[in-house]
Amino acid sequence: MTRANFIPRHERPMVWARRAADEARARGESALQAGLAMIGGGFCPARYWVNEQKLRVELAIRRAEWHPTNRAEYSLIAMEAWPGNFDATLRRIEGLYWRELQHRDRLNRHGLPAGRTRMNIRRLAEARLFLRWFRRFGNRRRFPDIVEGLCASPHIAAPVRVLEFE
Repeated sequence: MTRANFIPRHERPMVWARRAADEARARGESALQAGLAMIGGGFCPARYWVNEQKLRVELAIRRAEWHPTNRAEYSLIAMEAWPGNFDATLRRIEGLYWRELQHRDRLNRHGLPAGRTRMNIRRLAEARLFLRWFRRFGNRRRFPDIVEGLCASPHIAAPVRVLEFE
């Protein structure tokens, strides 16, 4: 997306809905059909899930690694990381993510409940998205500090910059 037509992430579902309704009106469909297209365009499950996931990762990046919520959500995943090797960490998290998906699918095929894996899959997907973002825009020298911040004990005092955030 170029900067000229950038749409803030939190406004995207409404823009998708309006765009779908406009396309339906342009085809000459009735108002009811345009309304149904608007509902379908705004609540497309795959689009909505990806957008929501990116919003959560964006918020986690803004909160930084010492924030209690980030530590609670991502500390176990951070313990799987190799602080000195970013690429190996990305491969490890990708592997864990795909194994969880395969495990969930295997349980579903046999008719067993797969409730425990849903939260794991969400967190691994967010960690994978963060690592991909970090590979593109982040400073790799800071990666060990982020892992250490996520894995640190809650009894260690947070740096001053985290306290200024709230």
